[in-house]
Amino acid sequence: MKQLQVLLVAGTHGNEINGIWLFDEWKKSSFLINTHGIKTFKVIGNPEAKKGWEKIYSS
Repeated sequence: MKQLQVLLVAGTHGNEINGIWLFDEWKKSSFLINTHGIKTFKVIGNPEAKKGWEKIYSS
């Protein structure tokens, strides 16, 4: 039987930062999400918007 795989995509526009913030937290502490053996792939859907968000909020 094949292992179940799930693609998780986060993105942002405007001042909505929750999705990308959550991905960053998962990277730091992978135990925060229990995948129950499901293989997950995490992708930022619009990396250019993330760069703009980082520029605004790191100032």
